[in-house]
Amino acid sequence: MPLRDALRTSVLSKKWRYTWRSMPKLTFTDDMVKLPSNQCCGHLMKYKVAYAVFHVLLLHNGPIILEFRSLVGHLRLDSEFAPIISYLERGSKVKRLTFFHVKVPPQMLQQFLSKCPLLEYLLRWNL
Repeated sequence: MPLRDALRTSVLSKKWRYTWRSMPKLTFTDDMVKLPSNQCCGHLMKYKVAYAVFHVLLLHNGPIILEFRSLVGHLRLDSEFAPIISYLERGSKVKRLTFFHVKVPPQMLQQFLSKCPLLEYLLRWNL
């Protein structure tokens, strides 16, 4: 189930309110943040996506994040994504990690790989 749908179901019942926090797979897509039609600035979109991803990860308390996918279509998150990588490496609960259209500096990636013993799969896809 996409993260956006999981968050929407959390308002249906008290029982479901926090179930999204233990989802084993987190998928972030380019439609998870919306901008008003009069704001088409790419920089604002990058910061909103990075902010949303970081806050979801802060609230996530699942046993293992099996897969982290960033499908932010036309965006290239560079320095905005650095705090997210730092947060994920501290938890070392990532088993699968997929980056689409995310530019990660080699030094940061090397640091992340050395601190995530559970990581079994890594895919970087930059167009």
